[in-house]
Amino acid sequence: MTDFGMNLRSARERRGISLRQIAISTKISMVVLEALERDDFSHLPGGIFSRAFVRAYAIEVGLDPEETVQQFLTKFDEAQAARRDTEVPVEVSAEDQAFLNRQRKAASILRVAVVVLLVVIIGALSVWLTSRTKAARRWTQGRPARRSGERFRVADAGHAGGRAGGVRHAAGRTGDCRRARGQRGVLD
Repeated sequence: MTDFGMNLRSARERRGISLRQIAISTKISMVVLEALERDDFSHLPGGIFSRAFVRAYAIEVGLDPEETVQQFLTKFDEAQAARRDTEVPVEVSAEDQAFLNRQRKAASILRVAVVVLLVVIIGALSVWLTSRTKAARRWTQGRPARRSGERFRVADAGHAGGRAGGVRHAAGRTGDCRRARGQRGVLD
């Protein structure tokens, strides 16, 4: 049997039809039509699509669609068998396999480390935000956070933010002076 693609091309040329005309009427790309005429089956989609393309091409050029599809399948199977015979199986050496295993192990360790780091960061952030909200809540309730050993100093009227006899807390907050009884200086 002669080349399948040559039969398609000669039938097309006998009818005086260009590939572009066939592409427009069948909605098949020029690349696929050219591949059919060259017997280059690597540019064809697999399965039923290739058979549908061959059938549509055969109808356009006036060939018997069923006979043309059978010729295509025979030629396609021969091309596939030839490709399988010429393919060299890829062999991976033991050294390459060991390298790939080390890479996979390192990648999995890295993933675990990233997850652990994220968990630690999220935990630290939540503890920090919780402590800030508790301190803010205490401050807004009028109970300033007082640490042990913290002292108050009595401020005169000019330094107490305009209040006569105000007491300035060590952190800068102003409080009531009634306990200090007008004394100046640091209370123990």
